Amino acid sequence: MVDSNGSIHSFTFNPLPETGMTSLRGSNTLIAEAGAEDNHEQLFVDGVVLTRQYKTGNDHDDLATAISKLRRAVEFTPSDHPDMALRLAWLGDLLWSRSERTGDLQDIADAISAEQRALELTPEGHPDMAERLANLGTSIHSRFEHTGDLQDLAQAISMKQRALELTPEGHPNVAERLANLGASIHSRFEHTGDLQDIVEALSAQQRALVLIPEGHPDMALQLVNLGNSLWSRFERTGDLQDIAEAIAAQHRALELTPEGHPDMALRLGHLGGSLWSRFERTGDLQDLAEAIAAQQSALELTPEGHPDMTSRLGGLGNSLLSRFNRTGDLQDLGEASSAYQRALELTPEGHPDMALRLGNLGLSLSSRFQRTGDLQVLAEAISMQQRALDLTPKGHPDMSLQLANLGASLRSRFKHTGDLQDLSEAISAEQQALELTPDGHPEMAKRLANLGTSLWSRFKRTGDKGGLVFKKETWGWKI
Repeated sequence: MVDSNGSIHSFTFNPLPETGMTSLRGSNTLIAEAGAEDNHEQLFVDGVVLTRQYKTGNDHDDLATAISKLRRAVEFTPSDHPDMALRLAWLGDLLWSRSERTGDLQDIADAISAEQRALELTPEGHPDMAERLANLGTSIHSRFEHTGDLQDLAQAISMKQRALELTPEGHPNVAERLANLGASIHSRFEHTGDLQDIVEALSAQQRALVLIPEGHPDMALQLVNLGNSLWSRFERTGDLQDIAEAIAAQHRALELTPEGHPDMALRLGHLGGSLWSRFERTGDLQDLAEAIAAQQSALELTPEGHPDMTSRLGGLGNSLLSRFNRTGDLQDLGEASSAYQRALELTPEGHPDMALRLGNLGLSLSSRFQRTGDLQVLAEAISMQQRALDLTPKGHPDMSLQLANLGASLRSRFKHTGDLQDLSEAISAEQQALELTPDGHPEMAKRLANLGTSLWSRFKRTGDKGGLVFKKETWGWKI
């Protein structure tokens, strides 16, 4: 099973002679035979059979009933029973599976609790230790995806690293565990911006891909993960080779994804995002047209209430806004604003992406102002961008972007009203944005130019030369 970040829960079942069950490695297969004598044994057998039916037929009723049976089996199993860890691990796996479909945080919390208890009951050297570490790491990562708690992410990475260390070379799960570890390290990069993290993530994902044989069902997933990490590095470094390789990997992943596959929308969305990013660097309108087509297809395949609906609306909004900025087509601007507005409405208070979505809507309103000159629209844009900035935690890699966008909007209002307070705040925001922009960042030149424009505007209005000479040790040049 696959979560939204491309992680996989795996399960291995050992022989259980006391329940009359025989196990097979791979695809969560377990054959249940008659012979259970007491209540908790029978409940567990029933839960296993229903789990097998669910994994074959994808029937949600089977999943719900299997969880109910396994909960009761765990409840009635004596605390010192030799299979308690196994039953807890089964229960955790199913709860995680349901949370991936519904986004229910209670299921994730219950899955983590069950898997932690299973791990505590697993002795050192047990053959299932690595698997239980890996699965607990995946469940904790899933909670991080919902809450943004970096402590969860650190724990998930630690669990996955330990699982990988316990997995011998040549083991069939090495590729899967490398890929899962890479996915979590990639997530840490997205929150810290540390380039060493993206280097480590790419290394793990590339090693995983080499180990996967042609025709393996996980090939497409690993190509998607590799493409996402290459895209992330491109966003930091601007290296066009990275984005070309990312798009190639994502195209190939889509070719390997059959019609009707539950991850088709996710993969279309990733491809659309990468094509849009390349357009932003090269201006190739063909890339932008393909990005919009992919993102619209992804959205059409996304059911109402799906947890990825908001991010897909945001991605389509980005591409439509970019096309408006190139062509001036107000229909594109209207559709972009509608997509951003809908994404914001679907984002609950406290969600870690609230700042991003406020910033996107503010940017589209600022673009509308540029066409209409309506100062009320610009005031709304500035208000949203200020809220976005307030919600962006210190050290977050989006901080410089939020500051730069707010500065640009404040400078626009100054041009129309002459209010020096707006200009002063714009300069402050642009200076902070520049200080947070790492060397070699593709936006460095643009941000330097914007700050220079604002300082020049202040000099023309006030005669204040302060700031007209940039500190060479800070920005490396003078005006």
